[in-house]
Amino acid sequence: MSAVRHRIIGLLIALVLANFYAFAQDMGNLQPSTPDPVTLLVGKNCEWIFQTQTELAPVAQACEAALRMRESMPNFVCDLKVKREQKGHRDVVTAEVTYLNGHEQFGSVRINGIPIKDPNAAQARNWTSGEFSPPALAVLEARPIATFAFQGETAVNHAQRLDFDFSVPHPNEAWLWTFFGRSYNPAFHGSLSIDKRTGFVRNFTMIADQLPRDVPYSSVKISTDYDSITIAGLGVYQLPVHAVLDTCQRRSWHCDHNVKEFTGCRRFAAKSRILTDP
Repeated sequence: MSAVRHRIIGLLIALVLANFYAFAQDMGNLQPSTPDPVTLLVGKNCEWIFQTQTELAPVAQACEAALRMRESMPNFVCDLKVKREQKGHRDVVTAEVTYLNGHEQFGSVRINGIPIKDPNAAQARNWTSGEFSPPALAVLEARPIATFAFQGETAVNHAQRLDFDFSVPHPNEAWLWTFFGRSYNPAFHGSLSIDKRTGFVRNFTMIADQLPRDVPYSSVKISTDYDSITIAGLGVYQLPVHAVLDTCQRRSWHCDHNVKEFTGCRRFAAKSRILTDP
């Protein structure tokens, strides 16, 4: 019995040491979070934003942070749930969204719990992508055509936020959206809500302007909330947690409403089955 007991104890010790070694490796691989934007010096790629308006400095710092995030974003996977309401029809789309080498990809797509063979079927109706890019980067990079204006300060969940409006004319490459298989790059305006203490973007809203006649919608609005999310073994990143897409049809009272929730973000494993978002 003594020999058996010693063997069991030895196996337990080996298991504990193996787990500790794996934990230590993860800790060693943790990437530092992007520094709080309020601590960053603004470089030449973002200084254009506030050259003539000092109150826009937080926007320029958010731009600088977004550029740094783009360089440091790891490969990871999050669970996506989309509740869609369109013309009285309701369904729920679930999927795994992978951020791989700077691009979003979709896998394990289900509609109302039923697996679908064609991953593009979920996107045949209103669909948006690009939420995993650093918050508001598309607008913050829209040099020199984007314009910004400070609107004031508000309190949200006991945190002070700085609110800014912006506008981006057409043509631009800042916003791409797809309806019924067709893609558009509209002119748009919207808002940025920035945490006053840290400088991170916490909400980014876009509203399409001057929609061409062949677009089946008279209005399109998307609003995305961001938060600091820990990915085990990687670090802390600014990721989307909630997004809402509202569209209203042309010459109709019908308005569609999609709500996205992002949860369970984790390190990407190469064995995952991936379907590319076209």
